[in-house]
Amino acid sequence: MSDTAFLWISHRKKTVKQALLVQLANALEAAKQAAKNAHLAAIDDQSVAETQYDTLAIEASYLAEGHSRRVNELSLAMSQVSNLIIEPHHTIAMASLIQLASQEHHYFISPAGGGLTIKADNQTTIIITPSSPIGAALMGKEEGDEVIVSIGENNMHDEIISIV
Repeated sequence: MSDTAFLWISHRKKTVKQALLVQLANALEAAKQAAKNAHLAAIDDQSVAETQYDTLAIEASYLAEGHSRRVNELSLAMSQVSNLIIEPHHTIAMASLIQLASQEHHYFISPAGGGLTIKADNQTTIIITPSSPIGAALMGKEEGDEVIVSIGENNMHDEIISIV
């Protein structure tokens, strides 16, 4: 691989990684605010039970706990994505950028953020994790390999045309 090609690949993957981190950071801030609001609702004077059937405070505390868990999940996701090492790959591995024959967009293998869509450098990239059906089908494959993704009773057949 030429130095110019390596620099372009490295730039493209770093751009996708950075855009993913921005989306995760935005989701983390929203989750923190939601957790804070739910916590405040749980301890608010108006949430105090007036009868044994009044469960507003209990429900608000469950909601606050759920939002706090989401904050923890997003913090872990940001850490995992931050630690991704950007390098070229010949077989599909973590941080690979993949193009399939029948798709105009690329796929980026990430430990977190599956399902997010990144639009950068005039290219759409869908984030997938190795545990997703398509991620599991792609891991370890090489350019030119056929990939079959089974989701329920449906099978998608495609060919890998590039891995970077």
